[in-house]
Amino acid sequence: MLSTPPSKSKGLNKRSNPFWTSGGKLLSSHRLIDLQTQKTLTGRVLIADTPRKRAFGLLTLPPLAENEVLWLEPCNGIHTLGMKYTIDVISLDRSGVILALNEKVRPFRFVFFRRHVRTTLEARSGFIARHRLHIGQKIALITEEKTQGLSTD
Repeated sequence: MLSTPPSKSKGLNKRSNPFWTSGGKLLSSHRLIDLQTQKTLTGRVLIADTPRKRAFGLLTLPPLAENEVLWLEPCNGIHTLGMKYTIDVISLDRSGVILALNEKVRPFRFVFFRRHVRTTLEARSGFIARHRLHIGQKIALITEEKTQGLSTD
């Protein structure tokens, strides 16, 4: 049973979890884009840039909003032990090519370690289908300033 249904989640904010803030500011000002179409895939990317943040991942956070993802790097596999909601998991190589997609990963499961995976993205369940992601697709993490003029459809 979900403690906070993802459909009613307002997503992350700086007051909800100081673990992800620094000086009152969110640690991420990045977006995720599809490099082929230049389409923006997310409104906000949280960066797990320390061993502690990678270890805790989404365990300390409320469910992500539809336009949010957690970027874990370096990370080539994850677990959902202690989670209360399902997530989608996207595995990328060093250049941003999608190597594996795992949809609707339930709590208390593992997405096992894979060779050549450098980055793992955790997203709200349904993210992969909503954006029609596929193996071999190339995505990139860019700063918000560089996304001006890109389609969000």
